[in-house]
Amino acid sequence: MASAPYWSSVRSLIYGMLDTRLDFAVSLGSVSQFMANPGPGHRQAVKCILHYVSGTLNAVLELGGSFSTAQTWKAWQSKRQPTVALSSTEAEYMALIQACKEAIWPRQLLIELGYLERLPCKSYEDNQGCIALTRNPTSHNRTEHINIRYHFIRETIANQHGDLDYCPTKDMAADLLTKPLPSPQFAKLCEKLDLGIKSVV
Repeated sequence: MASAPYWSSVRSLIYGMLDTRLDFAVSLGSVSQFMANPGPGHRQAVKCILHYVSGTLNAVLELGGSFSTAQTWKAWQSKRQPTVALSSTEAEYMALIQACKEAIWPRQLLIELGYLERLPCKSYEDNQGCIALTRNPTSHNRTEHINIRYHFIRETIANQHGDLDYCPTKDMAADLLTKPLPSPQFAKLCEKLDLGIKSVV
């Protein structure tokens, strides 16, 4: 696979992934970093992704992502965090604010259309430190450096526009978008999101 076919294959996979196939977003994000100078390992990884996709052509995406209503996923995102976090708690806190911001407009639209009551938009988090930081408005030595804009989540919860609940790590569907997973957990999360992908994994 020369550089042009590599580029073409990755671009085709990206096109297929957008809005329809979140199950290989993490893998595709990794190989797309080497578009200019792919090595043999990168080419092999693209072939593996293509093989995976060919084995799951009949998979349908009914759910998947970071914001959903009425059992249908409306938006999802998988990208690198633009800022440096000094702890996993801080990284989760920053990611939580992005999900919260993503949910505001659709929530307001559904309320105005009469499809949704004025209930808080529920978010799930597997980091206990992040949950504590969200619920505790006082500043501590380990968190006083966090930019004030990230405390928007506290205001959202205080105004009852959002709510935060704990979700065990093994059940966190967002992990499908953020990291490579062992086959059993990958299959479990695909099933949880009702992706219809069971035969290959």
